[in-house]
Amino acid sequence: ADALVAEIAQRRAKGLGYRDLVAAMLVASAVPSPLEVHKRANIFATHQLGQTLAPADDVALMFALHKLKDRVTWWLDPPAPALVDPPALSAAPTALRAALEQWDAAAAKTAVAVLCRAGQPEACRPPLLEYGARNHHWIGHVTIDVVQSLRALAFGGWFRAEQVLAVLVDRVCKPKGKSVEDFPRSRSLAAALVGAVRDDGARVSSDVDSDADAQVRALVTRWRSDDAEAAVSAAEAHLRGCGATSTLWQACRLASAEQTLRYPFEGWAKFAMHAVTTTNALRHAFDLTADPRLRLVLLLQAVAFVQRERAHCVVYGGDVAGTAWHIDALTPASPAPSSLDAVLLARKDGRPAAVAAALSWLQAGGTQRALVAHLRDHALPHALEEHQTKHTAAAFEEASLAGPWAATLAACAFTYGYEPTFPAWEAHAATVKALSAG
Repeated sequence: ADALVAEIAQRRAKGLGYRDLVAAMLVASAVPSPLEVHKRANIFATHQLGQTLAPADDVALMFALHKLKDRVTWWLDPPAPALVDPPALSAAPTALRAALEQWDAAAAKTAVAVLCRAGQPEACRPPLLEYGARNHHWIGHVTIDVVQSLRALAFGGWFRAEQVLAVLVDRVCKPKGKSVEDFPRSRSLAAALVGAVRDDGARVSSDVDSDADAQVRALVTRWRSDDAEAAVSAAEAHLRGCGATSTLWQACRLASAEQTLRYPFEGWAKFAMHAVTTTNALRHAFDLTADPRLRLVLLLQAVAFVQRERAHCVVYGGDVAGTAWHIDALTPASPAPSSLDAVLLARKDGRPAAVAAALSWLQAGGTQRALVAHLRDHALPHALEEHQTKHTAAAFEEASLAGPWAATLAACAFTYGYEPTFPAWEAHAATVKALSAG
């Protein structure tokens, strides 16, 4: 893996296209045998993280390449399978949707192949976005896998799309451990609400009015105790009362980020962090489609999924008392840290203190870009673990859309994976250091 990263770095210097590299990595995650979701979703997450730094920054992507090569040890380029009784091209989108509805992976892959071989892979996107948001089993990874892979495909030019989309179809149609109780209700409510909703998108303006911010705070407060069904009911009432979609997305951002404060798991139980990454995936899916019904389905599923992660957190770790753990009660540290090294040192005092230090530094004029760069250079080389980049990339992307809450959400991105007790994986730090030096 070290040799591959060094070789790719040399090829990049000689003109290898960045988009081509992303596209090839995505295909490598799909063949010869599909890798688990973290390796695949992390390809675009590391690209996101690199773009926060600079358009030509390769270092973050090299983490994903290194992890990918650890798993891909041989290569077989399979021939395109023959199609048995394929639908006509004009009927393929409907056939794909019907197959996904029935959890029929074989029929879905046939429809995907028809569309891809006709040069229309983008037609697979709407049904995959909808059914990718169906199942919450395994804490939202199906949604994350679908959205991040589609983003990487679109960025890389739909290279070998049939192979990649076939993997996504298998994931979406895997019936084991179904957790789909929210999906029928979200679709029913979305159909009823179309035409009666103030859909102003997902981005929040920096000069958001006080009424909208009060609505966000009220939803976050209520969702601290709501289950998924009650939270969706609150979202429905908000929409029926002419509340904006951007307000609900803002509440989802804050509620999911707050979970990373209140439920600080460091082991395998990473529920709170996945509330952030699932919200990010569903929000991007919302932005990808102009279908008003599908947009509402994705929004309502985001509300439900955030609450399902909260419920997991409570079961496995209990809750914490006191408003110090509430995102709308965070106050910046005083005095402000004098440097980013001082921000990092605040970790020893716990998550609220670390976030308060980061918030203070940002409000004093620090930038998200500088914070990400510091975390990359000082933390990521010692923790080559997919959740580090996946969470950080999602959190910073949502912060960039959050208007007046941008600094708070960026500070909360600091909560996962940077504790002094987090496992130190230093075996490849020299490779990363060399890349960082250019």
